[in-house]
Amino acid sequence: MQHTARSKLYFVNFERAPTFTFLARTLSALIISLGISTDILAQSAEASSPKKVIEFGWDMPNTFFVQQHVAEMERMPFDGLVLAARYTESPGVTKLLHQTAAGANKLNWAALEPAAFALAATKFSRFTDNFLRLNISPMRTDWFDSFAAITHNFALAGRIVRQGNIKGVFLDLEPYAQPIFRYTSLKRRGRKTFAQYQRQVRLRAQALMRALQAEAPNLTIFLPLGYDQAAGHPARSGRFGLLPSFLDGLFSAARGGTKIVDGFENAYGFTTEREFARAYGLMRRRITASAQIQTQYNRRISAAFGLWMDFDSNRHGWNTDDLSSNYFSPKLLTSTLAKALKQSDRYVWIYTQQPQWWTGERLPAEYIEALERTRVDAGLKNQ
Repeated sequence: MQHTARSKLYFVNFERAPTFTFLARTLSALIISLGISTDILAQSAEASSPKKVIEFGWDMPNTFFVQQHVAEMERMPFDGLVLAARYTESPGVTKLLHQTAAGANKLNWAALEPAAFALAATKFSRFTDNFLRLNISPMRTDWFDSFAAITHNFALAGRIVRQGNIKGVFLDLEPYAQPIFRYTSLKRRGRKTFAQYQRQVRLRAQALMRALQAEAPNLTIFLPLGYDQAAGHPARSGRFGLLPSFLDGLFSAARGGTKIVDGFENAYGFTTEREFARAYGLMRRRITASAQIQTQYNRRISAAFGLWMDFDSNRHGWNTDDLSSNYFSPKLLTSTLAKALKQSDRYVWIYTQQPQWWTGERLPAEYIEALERTRVDAGLKNQ
């Protein structure tokens, strides 16, 4: 449920007003006795905060590109973006952190530091909510193997977040290379039970969350994939069977002001209010594995939606002339984004494959105008 009303706050010096002190204590006791959770108050506060539109896609820039072009980039109708950390592994060989962080080798901070410096030197103005891309794949390490390198690399990602003064990480849990969440495909499936793998996956996720928070306290973990990916599929043989255990680990280890965003990638093709409302309800009323994790989930979760602007363009193409032939015409994108913003707690992210926001390639002006128009209607600033 969304909370749009904003309460007025009256500040009183309680030390000089014993009556007010008594009332405040009485109210606190009443809240506790009625079981009114501070999580509900936090949810209300987030819902009344300005909504944010985040860009992510195949045109993802690295920190050096952003530093050089931030002024032009901030003309686009977004409040932030997902970016990559590029580094030089050896002379003439460059790599991206999100493609190597879950590998078997510990990365060198000296190689990554220039990417952090570039980010720290970037003069952001409009883009307030930026996220460093981080993947759990390609992970060829079994959950029972040593995780020392991966934990180390996640800590370095957290350091980039802190030194670059950005919001957090965009943690993509898609198992691109190996079926790391499918129990029946794992190395020790004959020697370790499914329940043992569940416990181990939770422990590994906890370690990764602690590594991130040790370097970047109070960060935001933006997850394009959430618990819904495993729903309706066999736990032991499903592609995402162990994903809920990983998510449980993240939530249980979250501390301080750390937030976890469920980006609900399954909303890519949504167009109706009913679809968004149902998905929001699934995220907000989700039942987790234990009471302890449930408390953490309720406190940390932020419900968001992803929209794929050139939806299914990998199969059906992307027409830059006849815009009405695209799944999302500019008109439909305008109305859909408005519905997503209205229902989300804070974020909506726009995913693209063929349109290039930062170079303008295959990006009809009508789509830029569609986002700008929706932002105006939603009370968000344009430039």
